[in-house]
Amino acid sequence: MDDPTRDENPLCKITFVDFRMRADNLNPNEVTEALGIHPTRTYARGDTFRTHTGSKQRPWGVWILSTEGAVDSASPERHAQYMIEQIWPKRRQLGKYLKDPAYYIDIYFRWEVADTVSGFTVASETVRRLAGLCNFISISFCSHDDPVEEP
Repeated sequence: MDDPTRDENPLCKITFVDFRMRADNLNPNEVTEALGIHPTRTYARGDTFRTHTGSKQRPWGVWILSTEGAVDSASPERHAQYMIEQIWPKRRQLGKYLKDPAYYIDIYFRWEVADTVSGFTVASETVRRLAGLCNFISISFCSHDDPVEEP
């Protein structure tokens, strides 16, 4: 039987999976030390950032590990498997954060395609393992339907 979870979609423009932690008092350095994993991005509560409307301060701390740039594949399954390889060995250390209701922890799938209707498949065992690493699974589908030029 073919494994549809490993399919590469030629219409896929962007695929990645993020493991994200957020809390009012999340200390990115503490999380990094506890998990022993170097994050892709972190933000501390109160950090200043710029938007098109001016400067703002971050309302919470954030710790993110991303597959973006680490996995060369359009398959969400491959990205999910990579994330499991990184986080699963640290699930014991992660437990204290998962039990704390002040923490929002999710696995975020981002999938962008050059088509109006599309989707992807992830193995149920992969989803089960991901679910053991977070409180939520978030999915973003983005379509880039390039306009057809009239002759």
